[in-house]
Amino acid sequence: TTSTSTTTLVPKPIDGICENAAWSSNGTSVAGRSDGLGSALNRLYGPWGLYVDDNEVVYVADSKNHRIVKWEPGATAGQIVAGGKGSGNSSDQLNHPS
Repeated sequence: TTSTSTTTLVPKPIDGICENAAWSSNGTSVAGRSDGLGSALNRLYGPWGLYVDDNEVVYVADSKNHRIVKWEPGATAGQIVAGGKGSGNSSDQLNHPS
């Protein structure tokens, strides 16, 4: 005797995103530039971690620039909120934040 059962799996929503979310095929840069990397405040180099607060402010762990950069909605450049003075353990330095 052979029996077959079918189970329908409901996809689990990703944390913070409703299960009916629809993704757009067109993206918009909200931090950094798409034409290269660097250390200027409108560039990122090794972005690693990302956090978006309730006001849609984006915080990026800019790993290879050893800094955390804050991007307000619509901003063309970020603001350094931690690090930014090279790799190290002084109060104004970070070491590859993630």
